[in-house]
Amino acid sequence: MVVTVRVSDRPFPCIEAVLFDKDGTLADTSHFLSRLAQARVRAIQARIPEIDDRLLVSMGLQGDGFNPFGLMAVGTRDENCVAAAAYVAESGCSWAMALMLVQQAFAEADRQCGDKSAQTPPYNDTADCLERLAQAGLQLAILTGDTLSHTQAFLNRYGLAQWIQAIGAADTGPSKPDPVSVVQLCDHMGVSPDRVLLVGDSEIDMQVARLAGVIGAIGIDRHRRSPQLPQAQLVPPKTLNLPSITSGTEALLADAIVFSLDALQVVMPASGLERSP
Repeated sequence: MVVTVRVSDRPFPCIEAVLFDKDGTLADTSHFLSRLAQARVRAIQARIPEIDDRLLVSMGLQGDGFNPFGLMAVGTRDENCVAAAAYVAESGCSWAMALMLVQQAFAEADRQCGDKSAQTPPYNDTADCLERLAQAGLQLAILTGDTLSHTQAFLNRYGLAQWIQAIGAADTGPSKPDPVSVVQLCDHMGVSPDRVLLVGDSEIDMQVARLAGVIGAIGIDRHRRSPQLPQAQLVPPKTLNLPSITSGTEALLADAIVFSLDALQVVMPASGLERSP
């Protein structure tokens, strides 16, 4: 079915499908990823004591803060592994040894931290949004830097799989920001990218949306939501400044920034009426 999805006062017409990022968009992962980063670094330090806590900073942790734009938040497991191995190699290890030690440390950290899906629940608005969009006739898919098994475990544990038609994961094909990752999902669902919205929480999500030519790139900011903020604001394009998280500027090129998935409202073509939460 072709519908119009409205975000604030902006309509996105002729939409057939919506692609969602998972971590930080549908699933609340910040606490788990902080624990996992710490476990990885401790396991690396147990093997190479010369490695100091600056590796934590490179992963996106500093003090009690977690950077939602950092390596742990937006990078794939392989990207995190390569980045950590490059850091370890500076201690004098050969590249092969550094990579092996980091892979061992990551596996140990996985065992210590346990089941990811049990510790990364959906946000309060996730299920309602997926159900509402699916009932309006839209196809829904997930495009994530996580693995397929982790994504399926998340969907199954929280009863969300029934609304998802396709999954693009880091281990099933090209990963973000390669636009082929979007094109493959669109092909699987039989839709054109110019009839697709993409919703995500990082620059990488917005980059892949632009590169693939989807009709709308919707950024979600889970870290600044408060009762004083509207559900969404239009940003053509938006540069989102996050001085409290980084010393520089993070540019999130999006058509709109939403603070809740409730901001995605469907206008049905037959009645012209909006379906809202």
